[in-house]
Amino acid sequence: MDLSTSTIAFLLACVLVGAYLWNSKRWAQVPQDRLQAMAGGPDPSVWKASLRELQHRGVDTAPYVAHLAARLLAPDASEREAAWGALTDVYPEWQRDLTACGYQPEEDVAVSRGKLQPVFQHLHVHPTS
Repeated sequence: MDLSTSTIAFLLACVLVGAYLWNSKRWAQVPQDRLQAMAGGPDPSVWKASLRELQHRGVDTAPYVAHLAARLLAPDASEREAAWGALTDVYPEWQRDLTACGYQPEEDVAVSRGKLQPVFQHLHVHPTS
C-alpha cells in the first residue's frame, strides 16, 4: 500500500488534534483545589497548563505570579525555563517586559537578577521562594 505525503500529513493532523482534545478534557477534569496546588507547587512541568486551566475557569491567577517570578532566578535552568514559559504564555505583560529587559533563562542567575529587578519593580512583584 502506497501512502502519499498528503495522506500521512492528514493522519498526523488527526492524531495531533485528538491528542489536544484528550489533553484539554483531562485538564478540565482536575479539581480546582488540585490545579491551585499545582500552579503554586514545585513541579515546573504543570505550571503553565494548570494556570491556563484556572484562567479558563475564571479563577484569578495573580497570586501565582510571585511564585513563578522567583523561579526566574532558580539555580536550575530547566526550572527557570518553565517559569519563563508560564509567565510569558499566561501573562502578556510579562511577555513584553521579559523580552524588553533581555532576560534569557539559560543565562547566569547573577546576570538575570540585574535584568529582572526593574521588571519586578515595574510589575509590582516581590518574588517569593
